[in-house]
Amino acid sequence: NKISEIDAFFAEIAALTEQYEIAIGTADTYYNENQYPEARDAYVRALGLKPEEAYPAERIATIDNILANLEAQRLIDEGYANAIALGDNHFTNKEYEQAKGEFMKAVEFKADQQYPKDKIAEIDGILVEQARLQEIEETYANAIANADGFFNNEQYTEARTSYMEALAAKPENVYALGKVSEIDGILGDIVRLQEIDDSYNNAISEADAAFDAENYMPALEAYTTALGFKPAEKYPADKVAKIDAIIAEIAARKKAIEDGYAQAIIDADEFLERGAYLEAIQEYEKAGEFKPEETYPKEKIAEINSRLTELQAERQQAYNTAIAQADSYYDMGNYRNAKGAYQTAVTIKSDESYARERLDEVTVLYMAEVESLKVEYRKVLAEADNYFREKIYDGAIENYRIASGILPDETYPGKMISRITQIINDNAITDVNKLAQIIPNNTDRRFPFSELPVNVRKENYILIKARNVSDHDFKMLVNFGRDNSKNGGIVLKVPKGEMSRDYIIRIGALYKWFSEDNNWLGIYPEGGDIEVALIRISKSD
Repeated sequence: NKISEIDAFFAEIAALTEQYEIAIGTADTYYNENQYPEARDAYVRALGLKPEEAYPAERIATIDNILANLEAQRLIDEGYANAIALGDNHFTNKEYEQAKGEFMKAVEFKADQQYPKDKIAEIDGILVEQARLQEIEETYANAIANADGFFNNEQYTEARTSYMEALAAKPENVYALGKVSEIDGILGDIVRLQEIDDSYNNAISEADAAFDAENYMPALEAYTTALGFKPAEKYPADKVAKIDAIIAEIAARKKAIEDGYAQAIIDADEFLERGAYLEAIQEYEKAGEFKPEETYPKEKIAEINSRLTELQAERQQAYNTAIAQADSYYDMGNYRNAKGAYQTAVTIKSDESYARERLDEVTVLYMAEVESLKVEYRKVLAEADNYFREKIYDGAIENYRIASGILPDETYPGKMISRITQIINDNAITDVNKLAQIIPNNTDRRFPFSELPVNVRKENYILIKARNVSDHDFKMLVNFGRDNSKNGGIVLKVPKGEMSRDYIIRIGALYKWFSEDNNWLGIYPEGGDIEVALIRISKSD
């Protein structure tokens, strides 16, 4: 039995050793294949079979250490991978600050890895570039905001400077380039307009100086130059029109002086030839009033006075006639004519105190009369001016003539008559007659013309330049009609006198004139002969 027990004991030991060896072999195999959890389980079984064996315990300790290291590495790898994945995702979404943070975590997990370091460097470069671009954007935005503000306030020089600052930040920016180009155009226009203004102002200054000095031709040239710079300006245009009127008035005045002088000389010479010395002196004096610088009238007066000295009785008679005429005018209250007759008497006998005293007296009375007549003169003149403003030119001329009759020495009515005549001439539509011809008394002379457009008929005026070639007043009928039919007419008074006279008729106010297609005008003098030099159809301005 002991032997059996011993055999069983050794058999048990042998079986245990075999199991141990198998467990160790299995464990070593797993260990060598790096299957550490399976190897550890086998070593634990072996250690359980032989707890006293150091080998499996050492192997278990080694595996535990290995497994611990592997877990730590797994956590590092996992953390690294997650950080790289998050970094790449943020980078793709251009979330560079978040991406850089993740790549820095990856470097903390694995400092030897180059990829996250490269990405960090790349991101740093991007962030620097973004900061640079942000700075550019801010600089550009500020410059554009300032420039737009200046531009809207029309501060173009400052605006251009700010747009150039914007272009320094963004050289190819289309908006800023366009605004700079636009401003260059505006500044060019401003410079050009300033040059025009300067040239215009210089021309106006030159013209005004010449006008004030009554140098009308240089003034006209300078105002015309100013209009060339600014054609729409009213001031130089008005000045040109005024100078034209002044020049026309000067020409008319000069012509009136020439005509008046020539007629006075003709009349005086005729009186002298007939021996009518008083009348001759009066006409020579009249000629001298027209042209004080002319010596001929003075010489002829001296000649007459010389003759009158030789013919004392006749000179006395001439003096007496002048005094009688002057006294008569004086008694009638016609101080103007009285003044002229007393002046003639003084001219004949300058040593006569009566004539001189009466001349002084009547001059005072005449001046007082002029003052009293000024009220009526101004009233008639105001009515004439009102007609003129309303463009009723025939009414204006009639009242200007009345005003001139009230105060013959006043020049304004004559100027306005000349101005109206100029307006009528400037707005001429057609000349019905331009050939000077005498129409005898009670003769109907018709002048054809093409019918006028309906839209101008109500504005029509007729200008007739005519001269009374008879020695008395008479009437002149101005008729109109179509073909063989007479549609209407108007009667004018023709005063005596050999000077040519302008007759202006507001024919457009007659219903039959603007309602019918008239094609002739007729002149019919009744009571005397008339010379007609011009018949012109015009319109108001």
